[in-house]
Amino acid sequence: MLGDGRAVEPGQVGYFPGATPGIAPIEETVNGTIVVDGATSLGLVSAPVTLRVEKGVVTSIEGGEDANAYRSLLESVDDPKAFNVVHFNVGVNPRAQMQDRMHQNEQVVGAVTFGFGHQDPSFQGSAGAAKIHSDVVLRSPTIYLDDVVMCENNQLNPDLGLGGI
Repeated sequence: MLGDGRAVEPGQVGYFPGATPGIAPIEETVNGTIVVDGATSLGLVSAPVTLRVEKGVVTSIEGGEDANAYRSLLESVDDPKAFNVVHFNVGVNPRAQMQDRMHQNEQVVGAVTFGFGHQDPSFQGSAGAAKIHSDVVLRSPTIYLDDVVMCENNQLNPDLGLGGI
């Protein structure tokens, strides 16, 4: 999805400054543990929130108060699709800083955002519509691309043509 920063129709989202390349995974192949140390859709987390994912669906949310609040948010819409993994973004904006603004958090260089619930049709994934869309942000994960480090310590690998960011 390319964003030019413009929102010209009601309900349209503009990504300004546009700096969050994202993909939809092959949803049913997503398995593992996501440890959120940045933010959920409810704001910055004070302690890690651990999400367990099986076949593209969050099966448990563990941690302290932030985990309980995030779980309650997803459960509150009474839609099992709220727990579906629908996208993965990597921030590439060198001026963005982690704060209590989700849109900016998603853009911090090297921060990773996982989205759950409603999937924008432009992703062309299989999850589709849901009653909610929510995101979680990991502050500084190490990202591998075909066994090569793509990003580490919020620095993109210049050997992959990602220098200058």
